[in-house]
Parts: sequence; structure tokens; C-alpha cells
Amino acid sequence: MTSAAGCDSIVTVSVNALPTSSSAFSAGVCPGETYIYQGLVMNPGDVQQFTLANYVGCDSVVTVTVFQKNVSTNVLDVSVCPGTTYTYAGEEIAPGDSQEFHFTNAESCDSTVTVFVSAFPEVIFGLNAEPSCSNTATGILEATGVSGGLAPFYFSLDNVDFQDSTRFVSITVGNYTVYVEDANGCVFERDTTLAAIPKLDIHLANGVLPCDSVGVQLAVEILNGDTTALQFNWWNGGREATSLATEAGTVWVEVTDECETVREEALVQWSDLEEDLNIVYIPNVFMPSSNDAENAQFRPLFAAGITLISFHFEVFDRWGNKLFETSSTSDGWGGIFRNQDFNPGVQVWHLVADVAICGRVLQVERKGDVTVVR
Repeated sequence: MTSAAGCDSIVTVSVNALPTSSSAFSAGVCPGETYIYQGLVMNPGDVQQFTLANYVGCDSVVTVTVFQKNVSTNVLDVSVCPGTTYTYAGEEIAPGDSQEFHFTNAESCDSTVTVFVSAFPEVIFGLNAEPSCSNTATGILEATGVSGGLAPFYFSLDNVDFQDSTRFVSITVGNYTVYVEDANGCVFERDTTLAAIPKLDIHLANGVLPCDSVGVQLAVEILNGDTTALQFNWWNGGREATSLATEAGTVWVEVTDECETVREEALVQWSDLEEDLNIVYIPNVFMPSSNDAENAQFRPLFAAGITLISFHFEVFDRWGNKLFETSSTSDGWGGIFRNQDFNPGVQVWHLVADVAICGRVLQVERKGDVTVVR
């Protein structure tokens, strides 16, 4: 070539090939999805080469491989206590039901969890309630025939404090709930009422003592209460359900059941005595100025049908001074002391007598007071 000055000019030309490039990458899609590259829709499993221009304008071949990402499926089997539900992802599922839940897994595809809920076996049990005394805590509650569930079992009356014994003692009358917890942590309950043992009520009738008999048999009538295992205590030391009274007077019996002791008194009289007098009657007031001779004198009155063997009767003032005494039933005090009318007031008396009745001799001693009325 000729230069600008007209001389030879030599140019050496070196020709180099520009670089081409190639690359490859993989793209994952979830099932049912496609991948779009350079406007081309590709399905999982497709491999496609794309020729592009690189940074120097030469060919750049890109190989794209599309694969399918994994989905996850899980099954969750759970058991709950009967009558309760299982909560999963904010949803409550009852025993016997199942439910599917859909989430996104680590590869951003679907994750399906199927939850199956069943119930633990139910605990079946009975209750035995033994009644309590009304005045003290003697009742018993016991869980019986415990079956089902998962042993061991624990028992409670408040659903807080549990024990391994099925038996609760020293229980008062009232309504109760018995709770049973099994090893699954399930609690089952039953209600019951602890009744009261009927209150003991007795009656002892008065007795009549015939002269031709050695005594009269007395028996207690149980009006109310449990008649089993009763204990008897009579005034004469008897311990049977009946007792023989051989003398007249006040008698008593004490009857004891598992809860209490009840006492009842009665009167035994001779059959030949006037009912209102028994052996002797002594008034508690008299009026010396009365027109009625019986009311104007103060003296003992013995019942008909008895024989008086000995008799001594005394009257005293409140300071112990003797105002009157006699050993004759026909004599009475007329309210006179030292030939003067005694002032109105209360005086005391003492009687000692031996009487014969029904072929027996009895000593009678009585004390009391009398009011003098003017």
C-alpha cells in the first residue's frame, strides 16, 4: 500500500476468532406447572437449547432442563379422650372424623396433611355409697367394677387431688362427683348422693305389774331407724331387746345404733293401785283456811290396795326447824306452829313408810316441798 507521502506502507493484519459461550441450568416446577424461558413453555422433563448472543456478539448456547419438584403427603393419627376434640391448625376435629390440610413445603409445592382422630377407650365404673350418720361423717364412697381405658387408674372427689385407692371414707351426707383418671390422662366422672342413716326414734310403753306375776316384760318399739345391730342398756343392767320389771317405779332404756344413743323412760305401776296415785300422793300446795277438809290439811294420801306397815311424816321450814311430824296417816298438818298460824310460804317435807302390796313389803321414801296459802 502507499502511504500519505507516496511511499510504500506495509500493514500486517491478524485475524482472531471471537469467543462463543455455552451454559446450562435446571428449573424445577411443581406438578401441573410449566416453565417459560425465552417465551417457550417447557414442561417437566423437557431439555431445550437456546442460542443467544453473548457480550461480544457471538453465539451463546444455553441448555435448559426442566424437572418436577416434590410434593409431600403426611398422615397424622391421633387419639383424644372421649367427649373432647383435637385441634390442628386452628380447626377442631371430633373423634371419628378426619380432615385434610394443605400447606407449602420447603420446595414451595403443596404439602398435604390428613389428620385422623379417634377416641381412647372409655373407662366404665360403678359407685357404691354407704350412708352416713347425720351428726357425724361416717359415710363411704367406693368406685367399683372399673374397666376399659388404660391402667393404672386414679380416683378423686374434686378432680384435683387423686389417689390410687378406690375407697373414700369419713364422708358426710350430700351430693358427690367421683372422678376416675386413667393412664391416658382421660378423666371420667359419675354423680351420686350419699344418704343419711335414718334417725333413731324409740318408744317405751308404761307397764302394769300384776300382783300374781313375778314381773312385767318391757319391750322397746323402734319407730324409726336401722334395726340391725342395735344395742340395749336397761336400768337394771339388762342388755337384751326386752327386760323384766319386778318392781314398780320409773324405768328406762338406752338404745344405741351406729350413730347415736337414744334414752326413753316409762313408768311401771302395780295393777291394784289407783293409776293417778301410784303408791302415795302428796300435794304441793294447801290452804289451812279452806272449807274443804282435805284441802285444809297437808298429809300423804296412800293408794287403795296397799297395806301400811309403818309410817313417819315430817314438815320443816327452810331453816330446818321441824314444824310437824306424825306416824298416823289420819293426822295432817294444818299450818299451825306453836299454836300460831304459820306464815304463807314454801316448806319442805320428808316421808318414810313401809307398805305391803302383792305379798311384798316395799320401803317408800319421798322428799319434796309444799306451799302454804292463806
